[in-house]
Amino acid sequence: MSISRLIVRGALGGLVGGALFLIGLTLHDILRLGYTPYGGMLQIMALPYLLGLGLVSGSIIGCMLWALAEKAKLHPPAIVRAILGAGFVFLMFGLIHLMSEGKRGVYPGTLMEQLVNGAMFVTALGALPAILARPDTGANDRT
Repeated sequence: MSISRLIVRGALGGLVGGALFLIGLTLHDILRLGYTPYGGMLQIMALPYLLGLGLVSGSIIGCMLWALAEKAKLHPPAIVRAILGAGFVFLMFGLIHLMSEGKRGVYPGTLMEQLVNGAMFVTALGALPAILARPDTGANDRT
């Protein structure tokens, strides 16, 4: 199995996840506020950032799954891959959040807003790329 195949699958999952995360944020604003602040301009400005973030996190998740499949000879099912990807994203961005505590300059949201945004973020940028970056079991490999 080729490492590039898993990296590309993870990266594409991250790109899709980044776009879906912005759609989720827009829907969250519409349901919570009744409108989208600044006419959706904040989501449009965040699109390249989140696509790049999804590309990087999906590629790293693809590398992790390749290491599991090739080195450890484990082929986890989709739910286990989703948990691993979500856990990776939760751990990495949780550490980044802790390191930047007090330096952000924004007002923290309510607990419910933080939980909903965190769940969408971890699902879109961790679980989705991990599900899409499935390793081949060997039946379809051309050697």
